[in-house]
Amino acid sequence: MEKVTGYVGHIVFRNAENGYTVFHLENDDGEVTCVGNFNYITEGELLEITGEYVTHSVYGNQLKVMSHVVKEPEDLVSIERYLGSGAVKGIGAALAGRIVRKFKEDTFRIIEEEPERLAEIKGISERKAREISSQLEDKKDLRKAMIYLQKYGISAKLAAKIYNHYGMRVYKVMEEKKKLEDVLDIDGKVYEGLPIKRDSSIKASVTIMNGCNNFCSYCIVPYVRGRERSRQPRDIIEEVKELAKDGYKEITLLGQNVNSYLRVEREKGIEFEEYDGVNSFATLLKAVNKIDGIERIRFVSPHPKDFTDDVIEAIANCDKVCKLVHLPLQSGNTKVLKEMNRKYTKEQYLNLAEKMKKKIPNLTLSTDIIVGFPGETDEEFEDTLDVVKKVKFEQVYMFIYSRRVGTPGDKMKNQVPEGQKHVRFNKLKALVESQIAENNQKYVGTIQKVLVEGTSKNNDKMLTGRTDSNKVVIFEGDKSLIGNMVELKIISEHMWYLKGERKGEE
Repeated sequence: MEKVTGYVGHIVFRNAENGYTVFHLENDDGEVTCVGNFNYITEGELLEITGEYVTHSVYGNQLKVMSHVVKEPEDLVSIERYLGSGAVKGIGAALAGRIVRKFKEDTFRIIEEEPERLAEIKGISERKAREISSQLEDKKDLRKAMIYLQKYGISAKLAAKIYNHYGMRVYKVMEEKKKLEDVLDIDGKVYEGLPIKRDSSIKASVTIMNGCNNFCSYCIVPYVRGRERSRQPRDIIEEVKELAKDGYKEITLLGQNVNSYLRVEREKGIEFEEYDGVNSFATLLKAVNKIDGIERIRFVSPHPKDFTDDVIEAIANCDKVCKLVHLPLQSGNTKVLKEMNRKYTKEQYLNLAEKMKKKIPNLTLSTDIIVGFPGETDEEFEDTLDVVKKVKFEQVYMFIYSRRVGTPGDKMKNQVPEGQKHVRFNKLKALVESQIAENNQKYVGTIQKVLVEGTSKNNDKMLTGRTDSNKVVIFEGDKSLIGNMVELKIISEHMWYLKGERKGEE
């Protein structure tokens, strides 16, 4: 067993239904790709992870997480989160980062005792420096409370709301409350913290909603994260604009069920401010698509039952929205889907996939599949293989069903034996890998637009990036290309990556 400590960097993938997460853990030794089940993690969290290294046949070397502990963030991280939260007027996330990089652990002392030194930082005048210092003095108690709340995984933005409600009683309240949700329920609705720290300067995730109303029988999320609630359109749009201003090129819109964004609010008459024409997920995609500087838009995870025609139309017509859509299947058998409480049939899923392929040019699909759900027979599992054969997914995230205490699935009596689960999993894995190998061949000889993300982990003389369809591409090139979109000719394919070369360098 290995024990590794580091910060959660880019979250590559998160399955809202079962908590399976793929993310990069960053520390002084570099970056580690981690996989495992998490109720909830956010970019910027400090984790101590216990696990073992495994080699995935498709995705390479990974740290399989057996257990983890959320540690109290280090001082510099907490300071940056606080300053960038909006608690101090005139300081955004980017400026907060410059201040902390300049003064490090001395940041608060400098602001309080030598505020004139803030003027050493570009963008801060002497007058603004004095204003910042005055605000910080006035909000000293707030600052201490916000940093204290960081250890609970609460963002600075949300911590300010909590402090404004409870005041100096916040410490006693946090100690006495049995559930974090009880603390967050401060005015009739539960607020969710949003990550401030972003470790990538190219790609960022933006939460658009929290909670879930679907209650899939294998999933614990609705019980631990609460019911579905959407962020205000203005907050989302302004966050994306700020990211674009800071040089980010790709964003991923996050939610447990993104394509139901603002649905609950509309159905129940809950007040929200329509901003830039945003009143649904489809209109949100269109609004984000108009933001200058953003070149790619992704989103996870949608639900097949909520994939409306207007969302399909938005994906088809928005040039920045990637044409790889994650469409969780979970099972290809209608009876099993009913037991899972998924609210669609095998035929409905296949019809949706076919409709999307007809209406969205160059569409590719990825999916999630759970093997061995309680009661699943060998014949019913064959239906899953049938769907995989027909849809020909670009990527498949495969999971062996594991029981979650507190879910209906955990109480089902007809649990599938572990050995049988593994037999089915290996059968599915073989089919998926054969399809990926076949699918990769179609890329050879084509020209692909690739967002360059950095140097290859295995060869620092090579650059790496991803296509619209999320395929990893490695190629030779100057590091000045990092953060840019380049056109590459694909010259060879491998199981978990493609190799390319710049046009004109054949």
